[in-house]
Amino acid sequence: MRFVSETSARRLALAGVLSLTLALGVLVGTLVNRGVTVASAGGAAATPLAIPSPVQLSTTFTQLAKKLGPSVAAIPQRSFLADQSI
Repeated sequence: MRFVSETSARRLALAGVLSLTLALGVLVGTLVNRGVTVASAGGAAATPLAIPSPVQLSTTFTQLAKKLGPSVAAIPQRSFLADQSI
């Protein structure tokens, strides 16, 4: 019985420490949060990303596949058979 009570006390202490740490993290995060701001208003404007056309992507993929040739990927599989003795 002593082992059970010691284990329960340790679990309770661990839960308390974890709860305290979480509460402290939330409190610090709330107090330190300053929001999102712009670094500089007069800087260069952001440029949008160039999205290639699907035809160009397909052509590039085909060229890459021809260059690399056939490849083999090992895909391990585990299966468990049901007991068939019933």
